Amino acid sequence: MKLRIDGIRDRGDAAKERVVLKVLSDSDAGAFTVFRTDARDGNATTSVYNTFWFPNKALSTGDLVVLYSKLGTSSEKMNKDNSKSHFFYWGLAGPIWSDKTQAAVLLESPDWQTFPLAD
Repeated sequence: MKLRIDGIRDRGDAAKERVVLKVLSDSDAGAFTVFRTDARDGNATTSVYNTFWFPNKALSTGDLVVLYSKLGTSSEKMNKDNSKSHFFYWGLAGPIWSDKTQAAVLLESPDWQTFPLAD
């Protein structure tokens, strides 16, 4: 896996709630999706409530990816160590991580296809 979830910060605070991910090797954000699921006995279940598929964006080893639950506009900033912090926004009306019986699941899926709904 080229990204790692470092944690969920400020759970329940609509203005600050976010999932923080660390980039372990150069990759494209568009190959990753974060899911919000139930958790039982410390394990994620297949009950999926929300998903966020990151847009295509080059990521470098050492960068941070920050996914806020709230509305906002994607941006980035340069850090003192020459890495970048990439900010993304789920666009939800309120916090979603206040219930500790839920888990964040990171899925890497570089290959996918769509099936057209109409001919």
